[in-house]
Amino acid sequence: MVFLLDGYYQRYDLKGWARQRYEGMKVKPDACQECGECEEKCPYSLPIRRMLKEAAGRLG
Repeated sequence: MVFLLDGYYQRYDLKGWARQRYEGMKVKPDACQECGECEEKCPYSLPIRRMLKEAAGRLG
């Protein structure tokens, strides 16, 4: 959901809309324990932890 909202924020310039929905999320990226399991499972080898922090910085 964070990456979806970040896409609206960046690509469609819906900054206020994306921030409002982000604030309404019950679980936010700061709940991430940075275990790296998501990166190990990612078929594209994306730096998910870094990307999540960057998106949260824009939205939060």
